[in-house]
Order: sequence, then structure tokens, then C-alpha cells
Amino acid sequence: MEKDSTYTGQKDKRTLALIKPDAIQNTNEIEDMILKNSFTILQKRQVTLTAEQCSDFHTGSKHYGKLFPSLVAFMTSGPILAMMLKRENAIGAWQELIGPTNSTQARESYPDSRVLSDVRALFGTNEEKNAVHGSDSPVSVEREIRFFFPNSNPTRPVIIFGPFKETIYDRLMTDKPDKFAISVPHTTRPRRDNEINGQYYYFVPSREQMEEDIQNHLFIEAGEYKENFYGTSVQAVKVSESVIKYLRVAGLYSITIFIKPPDVKWIYDSMGADANKESAQKLYDKTAVETEQIFLDMFTAVVKENTLNDVYEKICQIIEEQQNID
Repeated sequence: MEKDSTYTGQKDKRTLALIKPDAIQNTNEIEDMILKNSFTILQKRQVTLTAEQCSDFHTGSKHYGKLFPSLVAFMTSGPILAMMLKRENAIGAWQELIGPTNSTQARESYPDSRVLSDVRALFGTNEEKNAVHGSDSPVSVEREIRFFFPNSNPTRPVIIFGPFKETIYDRLMTDKPDKFAISVPHTTRPRRDNEINGQYYYFVPSREQMEEDIQNHLFIEAGEYKENFYGTSVQAVKVSESVIKYLRVAGLYSITIFIKPPDVKWIYDSMGADANKESAQKLYDKTAVETEQIFLDMFTAVVKENTLNDVYEKICQIIEEQQNID
């Protein structure tokens, strides 16, 4: 289940990663390394395993034997973070990034300690306390993902940057009403006789449930009014750009698309009857220059097409590709 059994299948697009108890304090640094190496974190959850769960997870692994009791004690000593990762050749790429099973050997493989780049070399201690885990085969991936993520087909929020994003949002919801919808707020107040659940509000059965969901980062924002909670769920199409990092805390990694206009003329030509050069220039400065400078590292795709209709078609294609994790 570790790097020693290297698998290099090029078509495998997802794998399981665990940050172990000894490296949980380094979660932010490890996630940064993951994202900088072209992975997408599709789902994540933090758990503390019981001895029985740990035994079930490692059934059939090379750790069964004299080292197994020690492994169980270590893996149940504190929280771990499970992550479902996606990219081309995900299994091999993750094993390459984490390095050899033994963290000591991983460090020894770098003659200059200042250029350590493997996760285990940076954050692990030895063979057992080696910071992270990675699946070693497609069979292991499927079993291990099911272990930590029984419902492993998440719906990823879609966030669009750039000019005419509202036009694209509206067309998505018109053309594909079964897939896209504007955010409907949740509330704990009682439903009135003439109200339909999901039309203007989702009515949460209990205050306790919504409090728990808020604590689990399932709401972008929430507040209390007249002893009832109101909140906006992270599962929405029209999500403010400023909450992308909040979505990541909640374990929801958005499909974040930037519409990149080639020049001011493209915007002017796409504005239709309301076109004027001053407005086109302002829109270009705001959406093509400022937005790209601030949010470039958050984009999962950049779209640059000849017409607005071509932009829409390309965005539909990107959403389909990035939403599909199989």
C-alpha cells in the first residue's frame, strides 16, 4: 500500500491520500504541495480511527505481522485527514510526490538537505511515522476510497470569473435546469402552509442539525433572526469568488473557470446593443486584468474563445470533464 509497490498506470485519475497523526499539524503545507503538483482534492474528511477501523483498513497489507500492533497504536493516536485526489496518473504521481516509505531513507536520498521535496522526507520521522499514505493500485484505490468516502461522487460547485459570467450562469440554469440552480437559503423556522420546501427556503428539521452543519463548514454564511437560523449552503452555482478558500475548508473543491477576453474589442463585440467603448474598457480592466492577478492560482480552467457562444460551449465541456471523477 506504500511507495515500494510503485504503480504507473497512466489512465488512473484518482487516488486516496492520508495525512497521518504525526503530520496532521502540517496539513496546510501538504495540501499546498498537492495543489501545486496539479492534483485536485475532490473530497476530504478528518477522522480518528478506532483500532477495529484501522485493522479493517489495513487488512491484507504488508503491515500484518509483528509490526501491526505498533501501527494500530500509531494510526489511532490522533486524527488523520483522508483525501480523494484527482489528476492524470494519480496513483503514480502521488507516490512519486510522497517519496520512499521510510522517511529516514527519503531524506538520505537528498545530498543537499535544503532541497527536500518529498512529503515524507519533509514531514515524516521513520518507516512507521512517515507522515502520509498513498494507494498503490486501482484495486486499492477503489477499496480505500469506499472505506473513507462511501458516497464518493460529490457535486462540485461551479464558480465563473470574467466578463459575461452572469449570462453564462443564466444560460446554464435555463439549458440544464436538472444540473444547475441558484442558491436557495436554509432556515430552521417552521414552514408556513403555503410554502414549498426548496422553492424559497429549505426548511431544516431541527435547530441542532443546522448548528452541526454550520460547525462542519457546510454553510458559506449563517445567522440568527428571531430565534431561527438562516444560512446559505456551499452547494450552489452562484458562489461569491471570495469564498473559494472557505469551500476548500469544507472539503468542496470548486470548478473555477476564468473567461479570459483576448482584448477590449472582444468585449465590445460581445456586448450587443448596449455596447460602448468606455464600458468595454472598464469591464476589460476589471475582469481581465484585476481578476486574473488576484485569483490566477485558483482557476481550474481558463477559457479563451472567439465568440460568447463558443465560451459557453467550452464551459459546458469543462464542467462535464471536471465534474466526472471516474
